[in-house]
Amino acid sequence: MAPAHPAAEELRRDMCAHVTTVVEEELARLRRRRPELSAAALRDIEETLWRTVDRLLLTPMRRLDRHYDRARQLFDLA
Repeated sequence: MAPAHPAAEELRRDMCAHVTTVVEEELARLRRRRPELSAAALRDIEETLWRTVDRLLLTPMRRLDRHYDRARQLFDLA
């Protein structure tokens, strides 16, 4: 279900895109810095990272429409 509030939807898209970029950059950095890690280890790290991101940020962002007004007040986004 997409957020009903247009600003909430825009914020959700922006945050999800930012999170995706950061995760991909960090995985690329890890691959460069730790070439000795096996492909299986890198897959495990990537899966764990995405699961963590989903639980901490992306799932709550999907519910943003219900919480948008409260979040706007908290962060003074008026």
